Amino acid sequence: LEPESPYDEDIWKQIMSHPRRAQHIRYIRLDARDAMGPCYARGLVQTLFRGEDYVLQIDSHMRFRPNWDEYLVQQVEDVCRSTDSH
Repeated sequence: LEPESPYDEDIWKQIMSHPRRAQHIRYIRLDARDAMGPCYARGLVQTLFRGEDYVLQIDSHMRFRPNWDEYLVQQVEDVCRSTDSH
């Protein structure tokens, strides 16, 4: 990854300094001049899927609440339970 600013570099170093986190991160770096729209980008990202139980795809406009990951997993489990009971 080539950071776009020193701030990006600091955040990236912080994330990647935790081996447990770093092993779960896959990315594709694409120059904006090569972008072909959001559908193309989402298609590229799908090539990174390795059969994980949960996948979250976001863009730069997202904000997270505290414990967002636990909340989303619980939502999925609740929906699955509700579907199985009908």
